[in-house]
Amino acid sequence: MKNIIKVSVLIMMILIIIGLVGCRGSKVENNGEVLLNGSLVKKYEAKALQINEFDEYTRDFSGVVVNRVENIAKFDVSNIWIVYNELDKEGKIISESKMFLDMTLTPGDIFNASFKLKELGENISITSYEYMTSEENVTVNLKDGSVYSVNIEDREEDSSPYEVLAFSDAKKVDDADDGDTYIVKVKNNSSKSLGNITLKIGEINSRKEYIGVNHESSYSALKPLQEAEITIKVSKHTEKIKLIGYVYDDIDAKSNIDIDLISHKAQINKY
Repeated sequence: MKNIIKVSVLIMMILIIIGLVGCRGSKVENNGEVLLNGSLVKKYEAKALQINEFDEYTRDFSGVVVNRVENIAKFDVSNIWIVYNELDKEGKIISESKMFLDMTLTPGDIFNASFKLKELGENISITSYEYMTSEENVTVNLKDGSVYSVNIEDREEDSSPYEVLAFSDAKKVDDADDGDTYIVKVKNNSSKSLGNITLKIGEINSRKEYIGVNHESSYSALKPLQEAEITIKVSKHTEKIKLIGYVYDDIDAKSNIDIDLISHKAQINKY
């Protein structure tokens, strides 16, 4: 009798786990739907990115391949991961890798993603991509066309209460063939000391397309109302820059705050 009870309890626990997993995500078949921004939509609506090879760039002497990533959806996508295979001269897979685009793409935004190849790498084959909406993590498999979404448990917060830094306009201080240099002044408008301040700078080319995200840090903590200058060195193809976000440590709250100035969302990580 005791054995029967133990088996019954075990079966109930397994069913509960399966039920919880089922609530968190739903795999989509060819004629199915997927949960997107809190609503069920046809799977083609969740295929937010169009990724194409960029003819202007081929594998150059430094082993870089560039692909054009465009947000063709009607909603913002963030925390984008691109999954790809690296191929040799014969098209055989050398390795699988992932690239992270540390920014939000609004509808119509284009990001020229640069993939650094290994020594034997000749090209890449993108197999899938992942992104985050306000309510879900979404994975799109480019091989079989399937779409998978999972509800986000720890959702981002409105960033307004955390946007405590003020910034000057970027001032160009040096022109160079390998890229220009800018300086931005940062002021701590909060009542707390903030550490590990890092700016996320979007680099934009002459076609108004993003070509990179630059992370530049202030290596000293800022006391309340204190200012600092941060130097920003950009790549040679950059025509203008845009502050797209920043990160800092709230020392008193023992939290790392990641601000997205495009979506105006914040990720709060306790430590």
